[in-house]
Amino acid sequence: MALRWVPLTATMALMWLADALVATVIRVNDDVVAAPMIGAFYAQIVVAAVATAWAPWNAAARVLIGTALMAYSTACLFVVGQRDGGGDAGFVFGGAMIGQWIIYQIPLWIARVQGWRLSMEHQVVGGTDRSESQFGIRHILIWTAIVGVFLAVVRAVSPALSEVESVGGRQEIFLFTLMTLGNSLLVLPLMWGAFVRRNMPQWLAGGILWAGLVTVVQVWLVSRGPGQPHFIVLINIVQVVAAGLVLLMLRLPGYRIGHHSQSPASPFDE
Repeated sequence: MALRWVPLTATMALMWLADALVATVIRVNDDVVAAPMIGAFYAQIVVAAVATAWAPWNAAARVLIGTALMAYSTACLFVVGQRDGGGDAGFVFGGAMIGQWIIYQIPLWIARVQGWRLSMEHQVVGGTDRSESQFGIRHILIWTAIVGVFLAVVRAVSPALSEVESVGGRQEIFLFTLMTLGNSLLVLPLMWGAFVRRNMPQWLAGGILWAGLVTVVQVWLVSRGPGQPHFIVLINIVQVVAAGLVLLMLRLPGYRIGHHSQSPASPFDE
């Protein structure tokens, strides 16, 4: 059983080491390198968000560990962005990490309040496959509708932004909004699908198609406003692949999402 933790432990240790190296030693001066690096950072924020809301620990441990993971990754990306990205790149991409982590908390905590959380597979006794799928799909659709409203606002202002490159920081605001909202939607189905008890391949396939759709929308928005479409595509590919692999490694020891009808009175009680 202990061997099942080796891939996850080794992968996360390498990612955190890479964070420290790019923040202190390695220079990032090329978009082809910068975009995948940002995608890897954004994948780490997915893990931090899951740990904060769904990990089978008491609330203090979840919040402390999840926040620490988020703060560490964000600090490293901020340092790299300010040093190598020019302008306010650190604030834009680092701030988007914090924004994504906050946004993830909303659907994840709603799920937890309603009794859904991670447990070892043999401990998952509540709920059914059908209720698991129905809740996951409904949850994703509702959250998509909410974020879609904000993306509609981005679309409305993007033509004007394309004419005023970065006057008054408008380009930075556009990119921050696009990365925060768009990339928070990118992996939402994978966050649920990686831990379902059955039909995982279908969830993962749907999650990949979903990520492709979100990326197409982001590219379309960027092509109408400031930004580089290929940069967004590279970020998203790495974020989806890295986040998906790490979440599946977390599944390997036996963690599954399940409905616990005997939940504590408050989701903060455990």
